[in-house]
Amino acid sequence: MDDQRINDIDEIFEKLNFLRLKKTARDVLELPHDVLERFTGKYTSVIIYLLNILDTSTAVALLDRLTDTSIMYLMEEEIRLMLLSLFGHTSEDPQFLVNLSRLVEELDRSTGETFLDIKDYDAVRASMETLLACRERNTGLKFLYLRDLNPDRLGNIISIILGNRPIIIPVLMIYAPDELRQFILIEITKKRPEILKVVPAGVYDLRFYTFLTARDIIAYLPDEVKDKLEYLEIVKRLEAGLERRIVEIEAEFSDSAEKARDAVMNEIYEILASEDFEIQNLMLIDLVNKRHLSPGDAGLLRTIYQSKLKL
Repeated sequence: MDDQRINDIDEIFEKLNFLRLKKTARDVLELPHDVLERFTGKYTSVIIYLLNILDTSTAVALLDRLTDTSIMYLMEEEIRLMLLSLFGHTSEDPQFLVNLSRLVEELDRSTGETFLDIKDYDAVRASMETLLACRERNTGLKFLYLRDLNPDRLGNIISIILGNRPIIIPVLMIYAPDELRQFILIEITKKRPEILKVVPAGVYDLRFYTFLTARDIIAYLPDEVKDKLEYLEIVKRLEAGLERRIVEIEAEFSDSAEKARDAVMNEIYEILASEDFEIQNLMLIDLVNKRHLSPGDAGLLRTIYQSKLKL
């Protein structure tokens, strides 16, 4: 790239007015495709900023102008900026800086061929656990623009990441918006499940567990997740027994909907009272979906369980 073309990009940046976001977005959208790609390559943080704060329609328009590979580089740069910001944090963990440094190195050197070739899963997962511990205090808009991609395009971008910068995937599993993590999890279980070895146990919400039961996937999961999967099998049997009991109660009080409701509520409360709230919530959702419980009654039981009250 010659100096004049670089200067053109710099001049574009200098003319942007970030106090007038709509005009700034319009100016960026009107750039010729090759100029926009070069601008994105040099001023990546500007594009990240715009994508994270623009309204959906404008963000989609900007994403449509970028190549899938460019979007991967946006994600890579967003992670790099986030990691660098964490170096200013203090931690009682003596490995804090070591783990962050390892992630920066992985981001700079890992490819689809080299990532995890050294089989150093434990070290990479330890770094991811450090990142997970920072999630609550390192708040900010991260990867929100990915929500605006259609599933086919997002799946293609994940394939590109797996082939070029797979280290991005476990970071996405930690920081991406909730509605994206399930999609990402399904994609990697189909395409490269060994990456699950470096995803911390704390990332796996209960709602993800139905995607983790295949034998060839379980082998890659943390021990805590394997243990919970076994426990969930027990919970499923508990739920099946509860459903049978609810059907019996509904038949017994078929002449009084009010009495049937009260008896069902009491039965559910008693059976689930000793479970963790995560399990209680999961089963309440299932009971609503199967129409054994109204959303309002499920909300009431959820409040009772959260407050540790008695029905």
